[in-house]
Amino acid sequence: MLKGHTIIETNNVNTGARERFEDDNLITNALTKFFEPLGHLKSADSLLSSQSPYYENLLGGLLLFDGQIPEQKDLLFPPASVNLTGCAVYGKQNDTTGKTRGSYNTTESEVNLKDKYVKYVYDFATSQANGTVASVCLTHKYGAYTPYGAADAVQQNDVCYAMRPFYSTLHYVYPSYTGGSTGNQTSWCTDGTCEYLFLIDTAGDCAYYFKANSKKSISIVKRRTYLKSVSVFERPSSEKPVIEQTTLPDLPNGLMNGSYFTYCFDNETKALYIVTTTDYYVAKGGAFRITKISFGDWAVTEYECTNQTNETINVSSSHNSSIVYRGYLFVMGTSSPCYVYKIAVGNAADVTKIRLLGMTTAQGYPAFTLNGRIFYENNDRYLSVLNTLTNEIAPVEGKCFCGTYYYRASYTPVLGDPFYFYYSFGANTTGSFMFPAFYLATINDLTTPVTKTADKTMKVTYIIQEQ
Repeated sequence: MLKGHTIIETNNVNTGARERFEDDNLITNALTKFFEPLGHLKSADSLLSSQSPYYENLLGGLLLFDGQIPEQKDLLFPPASVNLTGCAVYGKQNDTTGKTRGSYNTTESEVNLKDKYVKYVYDFATSQANGTVASVCLTHKYGAYTPYGAADAVQQNDVCYAMRPFYSTLHYVYPSYTGGSTGNQTSWCTDGTCEYLFLIDTAGDCAYYFKANSKKSISIVKRRTYLKSVSVFERPSSEKPVIEQTTLPDLPNGLMNGSYFTYCFDNETKALYIVTTTDYYVAKGGAFRITKISFGDWAVTEYECTNQTNETINVSSSHNSSIVYRGYLFVMGTSSPCYVYKIAVGNAADVTKIRLLGMTTAQGYPAFTLNGRIFYENNDRYLSVLNTLTNEIAPVEGKCFCGTYYYRASYTPVLGDPFYFYYSFGANTTGSFMFPAFYLATINDLTTPVTKTADKTMKVTYIIQEQ
């Protein structure tokens, strides 16, 4: 059992006044999730070699937030109601111009393996982490490079946020494995043959795909994933047999285009959204349609929309060019500079232009959502994060999630489990499961929030003891 304790000390460089704050923390279930198998998938040898020593990697990142975070063991990512004030990385000094991240104090930090005791000490200069500190959390070492956005974030070329806890060679989007034209990044498809992966249900040992038989007809295809069961008469590595196929009643209005569209699954509302247009782009005043399909009963709701922004928007130039999340469509304009627009589903007149923080133009495509935030990834590995409450988008320090210089990954959510995503690069490439490194391993809500100003330095000491 782990127990944590935090000490925050500030020093006014002008007056010499010192303040000290102390609080105990909650250990979340993040590390349990990290080490638990996902069905048959497990690779303890990989974890032992790649993540050791665990105190350095799994807990070596520090995140400081401006508001309190509910101390709940299953809350593994911060809500959008809190913003990042500061962060720091085990063993790293901040030698960039960014003012959010502090530095690791090698002299005062201590690791006592005999007594199973670690003391992490991080220093913040007068220019760093200024603002309110109300919650202090530990995260993965790579998860502490300003993952929740900062206007002055300086990209670090060696930082990848994706954690891959298993070796997974089960290809859920490879055409010959399913017996049909199957993918998730195909820019154009043939009616009735191309199946699009939108959800994985690990508890049910299945994956869900949809296919457009025509503009009026959609089928939901449920295929076996071999995460919990294996048949001696089947080949898990190259077969994904159909468990069930459901053809929905004909849509009242149907898809505006059955060959190219945007689609996504909102893991919070448990619904598949398909956004269609007559062309890739929608001019001001032009029409587009959002088709919502509820998970389980597959009930369909259609929303007729018009573009009420002041410019042409990029609705469906690729299958992940826009995203529906928490009742809003997030879509980019095509002008320069580029902006993201937030459009209410069912009320297209409700439009919000997302503010750019530290960015001259919005870049990339929505990769995945977490607790009120949308994470964007670009082909050239430029990352940013959009806060759906503050309606702001900002860059991060990390270079990539799972992508490469030339390919963006597709991230398929796991039903009811925001920790895992299945990522792949299209129909003919391998994929695996991952989770973001910027989880909350601990949560420590301070009894008295700390106010850090430009005339103060700050030292954060975080003690972890195994009992």
